Amino acid sequence: MTGINDYGTVSGSASKGGSPGQFVGATVYSGGGTTFYSAPNSYTTVFSKRNDSGVVVGFYGDTTYAQHYAHGIVLHNSTLAVVNFPGATDTFLNGINKWGSIVGYGRTSSGTSAGFKLMNGSYQKIAYPGFSNSTQPMAISDVGVIVGTYDVYSPVAHGFVYANGKYQKLDVPFANQGTYLYDVNTSGVIVGDYISGSFAQGFIYKNGAFKIVVYPGATNTQVYGISNKGVVVGNWANQYTQGAFTAVCQ
Repeated sequence: MTGINDYGTVSGSASKGGSPGQFVGATVYSGGGTTFYSAPNSYTTVFSKRNDSGVVVGFYGDTTYAQHYAHGIVLHNSTLAVVNFPGATDTFLNGINKWGSIVGYGRTSSGTSAGFKLMNGSYQKIAYPGFSNSTQPMAISDVGVIVGTYDVYSPVAHGFVYANGKYQKLDVPFANQGTYLYDVNTSGVIVGDYISGSFAQGFIYKNGAFKIVVYPGATNTQVYGISNKGVVVGNWANQYTQGAFTAVCQ
């Protein structure tokens, strides 16, 4: 699962069976109920984040071609809006804040990624300096801080923070295969994962320090979301099974 809001509602996706890569958008409510959603005429549907107003962003893969081109989605109750970044063959919406500002990226036919912020129908380019074709914004906080990853096509990707018009690199010091930032809350606490060897380990970055998050018994832990209340959500896996989790990390 990839996102959690302040009401404890978790968003993500669930396998729909059939061919690999087929998913349905999933919403898990704090009371325990779960709902699933497939965009019309979609091969696969993925939910990324949900804000406190219940607006969900994500993407779906269409059924027109074998490539299953991706289209961004904004879903509120039963109202669906489709977003296609100009000039891109694929569009991925990754984060939304309480003001309705959305971040994501468009992917071109050559495989490059153009990051953007979308607000009131207007796009703002989000590109780490020197990496305009390989920046992927993943989340935006309620105070406008954006986090994500750049240099995504090299062997070692890097995390970035964009705040007050300035970009800052943020890498786990001992990550030898890449750092990925997935979410940030209003207090500036950031979550993500890093790759060391062939394993992914989750982390929380708070007050200038990294705290590693390891799900008990898992070889891979990925932390994808954090609420303003400090509850995190993510996925875990080991040799035999996999699943999702929520946690409060002190």
